[in-house]
Amino acid sequence: MHSKSKFLITIVFFLLCNATSYGQKWPLPLDETTNKIVWKGEVKVDSVAKDEMVNKIARWALQNNYRIEQGNEKFGIIILDGSVEFTKGTDSDGKKYNAPHRIYIYVEKNSYSFEIKDVSITRRPLEYFYTRDEYTRSLNTTYENIDDQMLLLVERLKRIFN
Repeated sequence: MHSKSKFLITIVFFLLCNATSYGQKWPLPLDETTNKIVWKGEVKVDSVAKDEMVNKIARWALQNNYRIEQGNEKFGIIILDGSVEFTKGTDSDGKKYNAPHRIYIYVEKNSYSFEIKDVSITRRPLEYFYTRDEYTRSLNTTYENIDDQMLLLVERLKRIFN
Protein backbone atom coordinates (compact mmCIF):
# COMPACT_ATOMS: atom_id res chain seq x y z
CA MET A 1 0.00 0.00 0.00
CA HIS A 2 1.28 3.47 -0.81
CA SER A 3 2.13 5.85 1.96
CA LYS A 4 -0.56 8.29 0.73
CA SER A 5 -3.19 5.56 1.00
CA LYS A 6 -2.05 4.63 4.51
CA PHE A 7 -2.14 8.28 5.48
CA LEU A 8 -5.69 8.73 4.10
CA ILE A 9 -6.92 5.58 5.81
CA THR A 10 -5.43 6.78 9.10
CA ILE A 11 -7.13 10.19 8.74
CA VAL A 12 -10.50 8.62 7.88
CA PHE A 13 -10.19 6.25 10.86
CA PHE A 14 -9.54 9.11 13.31
CA LEU A 15 -12.38 11.17 11.86
CA LEU A 16 -14.78 8.25 12.25
CA CYS A 17 -13.66 7.64 15.83
CA ASN A 18 -14.21 11.28 16.75
CA ALA A 19 -17.55 11.44 14.91
CA THR A 20 -18.93 8.41 16.75
CA SER A 21 -17.88 9.73 20.17
CA TYR A 22 -19.08 13.31 19.54
CA GLY A 23 -22.18 14.09 21.52
CA GLN A 24 -21.99 11.02 23.75
CA LYS A 25 -22.23 11.64 27.44
CA TRP A 26 -20.06 10.24 30.18
CA PRO A 27 -21.78 7.10 31.51
CA LEU A 28 -23.15 7.83 34.97
CA PRO A 29 -25.01 5.09 36.89
CA LEU A 30 -28.62 5.84 35.97
CA ASP A 31 -31.26 3.77 37.78
CA GLU A 32 -33.69 2.66 35.09
CA THR A 33 -36.73 2.47 37.37
CA THR A 34 -36.36 5.88 39.05
CA ASN A 35 -34.37 7.65 36.30
CA LYS A 36 -32.07 8.93 39.06
CA ILE A 37 -28.29 8.81 39.15
CA VAL A 38 -27.23 6.47 41.97
CA TRP A 39 -23.89 5.00 43.03
CA LYS A 40 -24.45 1.80 45.05
CA GLY A 41 -22.47 -0.63 47.12
CA GLU A 42 -22.82 -3.46 49.60
CA VAL A 43 -20.38 -4.58 52.26
CA LYS A 44 -20.33 -7.82 54.25
CA VAL A 45 -19.25 -7.42 57.87
CA ASP A 46 -18.55 -10.41 60.11
CA SER A 47 -19.15 -10.54 63.86
CA VAL A 48 -20.35 -6.96 64.36
CA ALA A 49 -23.69 -6.26 66.03
CA LYS A 50 -26.15 -4.04 64.18
CA ASP A 51 -26.03 -1.25 66.80
CA GLU A 52 -22.21 -1.28 66.71
CA MET A 53 -22.33 -0.98 62.92
CA VAL A 54 -24.70 1.98 63.14
CA ASN A 55 -22.45 3.69 65.71
CA LYS A 56 -19.28 3.13 63.68
CA ILE A 57 -20.94 4.43 60.49
CA ALA A 58 -22.15 7.50 62.42
CA ARG A 59 -18.60 8.16 63.69
CA TRP A 60 -17.26 7.76 60.13
CA ALA A 61 -19.86 10.26 58.92
CA LEU A 62 -18.86 12.89 61.47
CA GLN A 63 -15.14 12.36 60.84
CA ASN A 64 -15.75 12.89 57.12
CA ASN A 65 -17.83 16.07 57.50
CA TYR A 66 -21.22 14.48 56.86
CA ARG A 67 -24.30 15.65 58.71
CA ILE A 68 -26.57 12.90 59.97
CA GLU A 69 -29.93 13.89 58.56
CA GLN A 70 -31.69 10.87 59.96
CA GLY A 71 -30.59 7.85 61.93
CA ASN A 72 -32.58 4.97 63.26
CA GLU A 73 -30.70 2.21 65.09
CA LYS A 74 -33.78 0.03 65.38
CA PHE A 75 -34.44 -0.06 61.64
CA GLY A 76 -30.79 0.37 60.64
CA ILE A 77 -31.28 3.34 58.33
CA ILE A 78 -28.87 6.27 58.25
CA ILE A 79 -29.23 9.25 55.91
CA LEU A 80 -26.23 11.53 55.54
CA ASP A 81 -25.93 14.94 53.92
CA GLY A 82 -22.57 15.96 52.53
CA SER A 83 -20.66 17.34 49.61
CA VAL A 84 -17.69 16.47 47.43
CA GLU A 85 -15.46 18.84 45.53
CA PHE A 86 -15.01 18.59 41.78
CA THR A 87 -13.66 20.66 38.93
CA LYS A 88 -16.25 21.96 36.53
CA GLY A 89 -15.84 21.15 32.86
CA THR A 90 -12.41 21.70 31.50
CA ASP A 91 -11.57 24.57 33.87
CA SER A 92 -7.84 24.96 33.74
CA ASP A 93 -7.74 27.33 36.73
CA GLY A 94 -8.34 24.39 39.09
CA LYS A 95 -11.31 26.09 40.78
CA LYS A 96 -13.27 23.64 42.93
CA TYR A 97 -17.04 23.37 43.07
CA ASN A 98 -19.25 21.48 45.51
CA ALA A 99 -21.65 18.68 44.65
CA PRO A 100 -24.06 18.26 47.56
CA HIS A 101 -25.52 14.77 47.85
CA ARG A 102 -27.15 12.29 50.20
CA ILE A 103 -25.94 8.89 51.29
CA TYR A 104 -28.58 6.36 52.30
CA ILE A 105 -27.10 3.55 54.39
CA TYR A 106 -29.09 0.43 55.22
CA VAL A 107 -27.63 -1.68 58.03
CA GLU A 108 -28.63 -5.33 58.20
CA LYS A 109 -27.28 -8.35 60.02
CA ASN A 110 -23.65 -8.87 58.89
CA SER A 111 -23.84 -6.29 56.09
CA TYR A 112 -24.68 -2.77 55.08
CA SER A 113 -25.56 -1.31 51.73
CA PHE A 114 -25.52 2.27 50.58
CA GLU A 115 -26.76 4.53 47.83
CA ILE A 116 -25.27 7.89 46.95
CA LYS A 117 -27.90 10.01 45.24
CA ASP A 118 -29.65 13.38 45.14
CA VAL A 119 -26.46 14.89 43.70
CA SER A 120 -26.76 18.49 42.60
CA ILE A 121 -24.59 20.98 40.77
CA THR A 122 -25.36 24.67 40.45
CA ARG A 123 -28.40 24.13 42.71
CA ARG A 124 -30.06 21.74 40.28
CA PRO A 125 -30.25 17.95 40.40
CA LEU A 126 -27.55 16.29 38.33
CA GLU A 127 -30.32 14.49 36.41
CA TYR A 128 -31.56 17.88 35.15
CA PHE A 129 -28.43 18.22 33.05
CA TYR A 130 -27.76 14.55 32.41
CA THR A 131 -31.12 13.58 30.93
CA ARG A 132 -31.13 16.42 28.42
CA ASP A 133 -29.69 16.18 24.93
CA GLU A 134 -27.32 19.11 25.40
CA TYR A 135 -23.87 17.54 25.64
CA THR A 136 -20.69 19.49 25.43
CA ARG A 137 -17.14 18.48 26.11
CA SER A 138 -17.18 20.73 29.18
CA LEU A 139 -20.32 19.10 30.58
CA ASN A 140 -18.97 15.64 29.83
CA THR A 141 -15.78 16.47 31.70
CA THR A 142 -17.91 17.70 34.61
CA TYR A 143 -19.74 14.35 34.68
CA GLU A 144 -16.44 12.51 34.58
CA ASN A 145 -15.02 14.62 37.43
CA ILE A 146 -18.10 14.06 39.60
CA ASP A 147 -18.09 10.35 38.81
CA ASP A 148 -14.42 10.10 39.83
CA GLN A 149 -15.18 11.75 43.18
CA MET A 150 -18.22 9.55 43.80
CA LEU A 151 -16.27 6.38 42.98
CA LEU A 152 -13.63 7.45 45.52
CA LEU A 153 -16.43 7.98 48.05
CA VAL A 154 -17.82 4.50 47.27
CA GLU A 155 -14.40 3.02 48.06
CA ARG A 156 -14.20 4.97 51.34
CA LEU A 157 -17.67 3.74 52.32
CA LYS A 158 -16.62 0.17 51.60
CA ARG A 159 -13.62 0.51 53.95
CA ILE A 160 -15.44 1.80 57.06
CA PHE A 161 -14.85 -1.53 58.84
CA ASN A 162 -11.33 -2.18 57.53
